[in-house]
Order: sequence, then C-alpha cells, then structure tokens
Amino acid sequence: MSKGKYIAIMAGDDVSYPHRIERQFEVYNKGSRRLLFSHCDLIDDKSNLIEIRYISELFNRPNKSSEEILNDFYFKGNFLNAITCFTEKEVFNKIGQFDQCLLQEQDLDMWIRALVSGYRIEIVPEKLIKYRIRSNSANLSLPKPETNIRCQLEHYWVLQNFLKIQEVDYFIKVFPIAKAWLNQSGRGLIPFFLAKISLEQPGNVYRLFGIELLRSLLKDHNAADKLYQIYGFGYKDFFSKTGNLDVFQIYPESNSIYYRIQSILQDKNKPLFAKFRFLCILIAKYLLKHITRNTKTAQVPHN
Repeated sequence: MSKGKYIAIMAGDDVSYPHRIERQFEVYNKGSRRLLFSHCDLIDDKSNLIEIRYISELFNRPNKSSEEILNDFYFKGNFLNAITCFTEKEVFNKIGQFDQCLLQEQDLDMWIRALVSGYRIEIVPEKLIKYRIRSNSANLSLPKPETNIRCQLEHYWVLQNFLKIQEVDYFIKVFPIAKAWLNQSGRGLIPFFLAKISLEQPGNVYRLFGIELLRSLLKDHNAADKLYQIYGFGYKDFFSKTGNLDVFQIYPESNSIYYRIQSILQDKNKPLFAKFRFLCILIAKYLLKHITRNTKTAQVPHN
C-alpha cells in the first residue's frame, strides 16, 4: 500500500521518460482531484521505437468530457493506457482498489467507477511513457482466444457500473439517444433506458445485460406498474424478448436476423419510412452474406 499522497502507475516492462513524473505533477496540481493520463510511444522487446497505427490511435487520443468518455467506454471499450495514470491515493481510497477477479478489464472497471463517482479524467497530449509491445502477442491485452473469451464475461460484469448513474440529466449527457425517450414521468426508470440501449447493440453480452435489467425492473411490482403505464412495456413484451433473443446462440443462424426485424417493427419511436429503410438494409445484408457463403461453398478447389 502506498504511503505517499500521489500514485503513478507503472509496469515492470515499460519505460517512463525521465520527465514523466515532473510533468504530470505539474499538470495535476493545476486542477482538482482527478485521474491524469498521457499519450505514449511504443517500443519492441529490444526497446526500439516502433509504430503500430491502431495501437497508437487507441491510446493517443484528445481530451473529452467525462460524459463523452463514459459513452466511449460503453460502446467501444477502454482506450486509456493504465501505466500513464497519475492521481492521488485518496481517489483509490474513495472508489476502491482494482478488482482482482478481473484480468482483462480491471482498468476499464476502475476508470468507469471513478467517473460515476464524480472524478474527472484528463489526458496530457504528450508522450510520457514507452509502452512495450512484446513479441508473439505476449501482452495481456492483445487478442488471443482465451483473452477474447474472458473479455466477454468480464465486460458483462463491468457494464454493471453504469447502473450507478442515478441522475437523469447526467444519463442523457452520457447517452444522448435517451433524450428522445425520457420524460418527466419516467425519470425513475433509468435502468429501462439502459436496457433499451443495450438490447440495440450487436453483442450478446450487451443483450444479456439488457435482459437482466428488464427482469430486475419487472420483479419490482411498483417499477413494473410504472413501466407499463408510461411506456406500455409489460411481461408479455419481456417474454417476447427472452424467447426471440438467443443470447446463448442456440440457433446462431436465425437469431440475429429474426430478433433485429422484430425489434425494428416493435420500435414505436421510429417513423414508418425509417423502419422500411432499416428492414431493406438488414435483409440485403443477410441475403448478400448467404449468397457469398453459398458461392464459396460451390467453388471447386484448385490442386
């Protein structure tokens, strides 16, 4: 446990530029208590500077508002390099330590918890760290089968943090799409709108999360009554989703197209023309996918 006031996160195989601590300390003390990050260079096993465009673009981003960062975290995942983090020990005392049950997404979990607890995130647009990209995909975060599998489960747990957003105005700033749905009567039903957003995402992790949110609401009789009276959503609608939303991919071929068509047709907020347009695009993509697959299957392999 750190005994000092400040904490600068670091990993054993990465390198800080000599002025890293001085620069972050200087910037940090110009503002309130928050989490401060920076850009980074990339190095290989022999400490040579290298360029991997997608990694550089991921980590070296401009500053955004807390609401914009939370939106990115929800829809796109983490983009902050943990080893560039500089903050005060008091921040971790308030929001808790890193979750030791998370291996891939413990950083994302921590940053979300910090933001929903009221702490800001700031990025210093200077390269203060050399982040090592190890050969043979040895970095913990680089894509591997076990990493991808573990990420799905951990991301489901991390999404729970968004339920800590209690203020409607703040929720709308994080998810501007919710502004069209929310009204004064439904201000206590934030989990319903988070479920609605989640169910519109392509990943089954989001869909399972959305279904669980709806189930929790409907188990509360007062919330269930309010949900039906204001938005016309009841147990029949819930059973329709649990019967059509194949989150465990029991019927992987039919699930995606069938559910998405159902969700489009049942969306009361979309005008008829928009529904027709979405359906045409969806069906065209589905047909193109299967025509391409059948063409490949029919090809005679060359010797």
